Amino acid sequence: MAQSRPVIFEPVAVRAAFVSAAQHLVEIAAAVPTASLDELALGTWTTRDLIGHAARALVTVPLYLESGAGLVVEADHAFDYAAVFRSGYADPAAIDERARQAGQDLGPDVVAGVRAQLESASEALERYPDDAPVKSPAGVMRLIDYLPCRVFELVVHGEDIKKAVALELPPPRDALTVALCLTAGWAAESPVGRQALLGLTGRGGLAPDFTVL
Repeated sequence: MAQSRPVIFEPVAVRAAFVSAAQHLVEIAAAVPTASLDELALGTWTTRDLIGHAARALVTVPLYLESGAGLVVEADHAFDYAAVFRSGYADPAAIDERARQAGQDLGPDVVAGVRAQLESASEALERYPDDAPVKSPAGVMRLIDYLPCRVFELVVHGEDIKKAVALELPPPRDALTVALCLTAGWAAESPVGRQALLGLTGRGGLAPDFTVL
C-alpha cells in the first residue's frame, strides 16, 4: 500500500489525542444513568453494548500489539485502515456480536470496566514505541498509524452514546481534530471526497445517510 500521502499524523499529538478521547469515554460512561444501560440506544444495541463497542478502541491496542510482535508492517499509513470498513470484518452480524460481548466484558460496574481498559491501553502505550507492529484487521500497521483510527472510534461512538442518552459533553479538541483529519483523508481517497468537501463548506447539503466509509 506504499504511496505518497500529504497528511502526516504527529506521533506525540496522536498519543495525547488517544488518551484524551479515552478519558472522555470514561467521563461519558460515568454520566450515563444506570437505568439506561439496558435500554436500546442504537439499532438493536443497548447503551451497554454501545459503550462496550466504543471501548474496543481501548482493548484492541494491547491485544493487537501482542499479536503483532515480530511481524512485518504491511499498511504504512493511518488512511489504510479504511479498508476494514469495506471488508468482511465489517459484517453487521459480526459487529453486533462483538459489541454485545464487549458490553458484557465491562462487568457490572461499566465505569470501572472502561477505566480498567484505559489503564491497560495506557500501559501498553508506555511499553511500545511508535513503530511497534500492530496486527490489525487492515493488516500489520505501525502503532502510531493505528492509533488515529482508535481516536476516531472513541470520538464517533462517544457521540453515539451521548445522543442515545441526551448528554451534552463536548469531545476534547485534540481528539476531535484527529478524528476529523482521518475522516477527511478517508473521504479524499474515496469517490465521495468532492461531495464531502462541498458539504463541509456549505456548498451542498449532505444526505442524512451520507458517509465516507
